Amino acid sequence: MPRSRLFATLVAVSLAGFAHAQNRVANGDFSKVDTNGNPTGWTVSKFDFKPSIVKFDTAGLGADNAFSATHGKRSMTSTGIGELSQAVGLIVQGQAYELRGDVAVGGNFNNGPGKFEFFVDGVSVAVVDFTTSRGPKPSGVTFRERACVRFTAAKTNTTAQLKIEVSRKYGALVGLTPTAYVDNVFLAPTLGPVMCLRGERKAGGSVTLDVLGRPNTNFVFYASAGLLAKPLTIPGWNGKLEITSPMLFLLGGKTNASGVFSLRLTTPAGAAKFYVQGGQASTTAAVDLGNAQLINLY
Repeated sequence: MPRSRLFATLVAVSLAGFAHAQNRVANGDFSKVDTNGNPTGWTVSKFDFKPSIVKFDTAGLGADNAFSATHGKRSMTSTGIGELSQAVGLIVQGQAYELRGDVAVGGNFNNGPGKFEFFVDGVSVAVVDFTTSRGPKPSGVTFRERACVRFTAAKTNTTAQLKIEVSRKYGALVGLTPTAYVDNVFLAPTLGPVMCLRGERKAGGSVTLDVLGRPNTNFVFYASAGLLAKPLTIPGWNGKLEITSPMLFLLGGKTNASGVFSLRLTTPAGAAKFYVQGGQASTTAAVDLGNAQLINLY
């Protein structure tokens, strides 16, 4: 489908009103806590120090419930690796999935902010390594990032597992070790493209924007102020349109042979939040819609 036709199709249905993508992750926002203070639906293991659920501004959207852990080991000679995990149900071989999660490191400092790695059925699909990408963390500074990936399942499993490893190779010392945070974990099948912003989403800063989709495929993204209360299926479309009208055209292009479109950009000044949703040309001359996502600048 030519780009102009794909653009026109999106515009033509922008006034249509339709179910949001079903998150496979239970309690991905950590809003539910059991009587022992543990996040409902999650298994927490291997941390040297007991994690907790706290109020923290992990995504730059304001403080809310987040998983919190002092990451590292009591010993300085080995790497401390803690795990968050849960069963996410059926994963189908050959199906594309979108995974994202907000992570942060804040608090005091004694070298190395650490790493977050996301696994689906034992396969590593996304990594945010602040130690490599940002270097030593100054005391009192918060690093934020959104893990974001589009991946194709290598096998079918009716009881697939999601695991998040939180690790750091330095010792955990009371008052001198940064704290790791995880929030807004999302996993769902996708037909369309996924937009990922790499780096701090600070207003007036610089980020890398990646679009992940099928190889050599035209795509577009639109932005909106909100989500439809009751999304509707569009005849002839694959997937569902989730964002409200009016829509603002945000980006269009074509992925490369690896299914990636990438650019470096400077974010506008001023905090902002908006929803984005993309579509890409389908092999059946329809439009494959992706999942809507909240993007914010802080």
